[in-house]
Amino acid sequence: MNKLKDEINKIAEEAIQLYCMETQRAYIEDKKKEISLTKQYKGREIYELLQNIDDAADEKKDCKADIVFDGEYLTVSNNGHPFTISTLQRLCQGGVSEKNDQYIGCKGIGFRSILNWSDVIEIYSGEGNDYIAVRFSRDYANKKLDFLMNNTSESIKNHLNTQIDELKSKGIDSSYPIFRAPEPIDQQIDKEFDTVIKLKIKDNLIDDITNNLNDIDRYRYILLFLPHLEQIKISVEGNPCLEFTKKINKTNTVQLTIPSEERTMTTEDFIYCHKEEKLGKKYNGSDRISMGVAIPCDNKVVIREPRLYTFFPILDLESPFPALLHATFFLTDNRNDLDLNSEETKEANKEIFKRLLSFYIENVIKNVDKEER
Repeated sequence: MNKLKDEINKIAEEAIQLYCMETQRAYIEDKKKEISLTKQYKGREIYELLQNIDDAADEKKDCKADIVFDGEYLTVSNNGHPFTISTLQRLCQGGVSEKNDQYIGCKGIGFRSILNWSDVIEIYSGEGNDYIAVRFSRDYANKKLDFLMNNTSESIKNHLNTQIDELKSKGIDSSYPIFRAPEPIDQQIDKEFDTVIKLKIKDNLIDDITNNLNDIDRYRYILLFLPHLEQIKISVEGNPCLEFTKKINKTNTVQLTIPSEERTMTTEDFIYCHKEEKLGKKYNGSDRISMGVAIPCDNKVVIREPRLYTFFPILDLESPFPALLHATFFLTDNRNDLDLNSEETKEANKEIFKRLLSFYIENVIKNVDKEER
């Protein structure tokens, strides 16, 4: 544990050394990155946490998400590959995830969106000599800034103050970047999961978080296109537990068990088809796409919130089809719409959409009574 504490402190120290380099504007760049990424993913915080759980899946263990909100702390737990010093370092530096062979459009940076909800974030992950316990907090981060201002030369102070003043002049929060200040903590918690993330929710957001977590429709279909996640359990103080489960059958069907508005359990069955392809041309370094189609087995079922998906619903893009369609599109920074801001992403999305429609039609013809649909 002491070795890991030293490694965590080293990550924080590397940031201080970087900020002391007068040839760099690292402080202002890190602060802008923190603000930008947090704003980009506003409204998608829970999705990004679930995406991280799916990414961490271990085929030897059940992939489940357990979410508990007690009115003060939001606790998100899962089994799977735990945090390591390497993944923690990437989180602190704001880099992308270490996933190999990423699909087109995947960024791996959405975890930082939780700063919209919390200024105190604790991560407990792993076990034994690899047990990581770390806290990120606004108070601790500001102590790092105080240290810089009280223990460096006048020229370095002036260099930092110039960047801080520039941030303030643009109305940007100039506080020390919170993820650049990991704090090792001695506390060990009794946990039945490999990873537990605790967020102290900002006081003014408690009602919003409560409503968000109790919104059944928000979680109704998102298990369909996350390849590993099998269950989401949500417990909110004063309300019955919500449980969403996915069962993939051998007959190419998926059964979702979901709570109704009356909080009784109901099931919805889908013909489910998945495919991966290469586009034959790389866009931003990748040519791999993932596609999925989920068609209700009962043609009388009306899809609620019919949207296109990139693992999660693309919130500003409705779908005209009586099915749920997923593809790894290039999305805008907030991931709520298709990215059509460059010729490259426009061309890629057009090609992905053509392939998705062909895949959808192919599976309607193959699996569904054509006369009815």
